[in-house]
Amino acid sequence: MRDVRLVLFVFLGLAAASAVFLAWRVRRTPRDPRTWLSIARGGFSLALILVLLGAFAALAFGVAFELFHRILFPGGNWAFGADSLLIRLYPYAFWQLSAGALGILGIVGGLTVWHVCRRRARSLANSTTR
Repeated sequence: MRDVRLVLFVFLGLAAASAVFLAWRVRRTPRDPRTWLSIARGGFSLALILVLLGAFAALAFGVAFELFHRILFPGGNWAFGADSLLIRLYPYAFWQLSAGALGILGIVGGLTVWHVCRRRARSLANSTTR
C-alpha cells in the first residue's frame, strides 16, 4: 500500500501546485479576461477528458482498471488473489463506484469552473469596452 500512498501524494501535490499557480495567476492579473478564459478552458478540458475516460471505463472497466494499474504500478504488485483480505474489503464493485463518483465530481467541478470563469471573462471584457 506504500505505492498507493505515493501515487495519491503525487496526485495531491499536482492538484495543490495547480491551485497555487491559478491563485498566483488570478492575483497577478485579476482583471484580464484572458486569464479567466484560460481557466475556463482548463475546466472544460478537464470535464471533456473525464467524460471520454468515463465512457471508455463504462464500456470496458476491466481493461481500464488493468491499464491504470499497469501504468501507475508497473511492478505488478497490484494483482491479489481472490481470497485476499484486500479484495474482500474492496471488491470490484467498490472500485467501479469510486471511479464513477470521482469522475462525476471532476466533471461537475470542471463544468462549474468553466461556467463561472467564462462569465467572469465576459463581464470583464464588457466592462473594458465601455
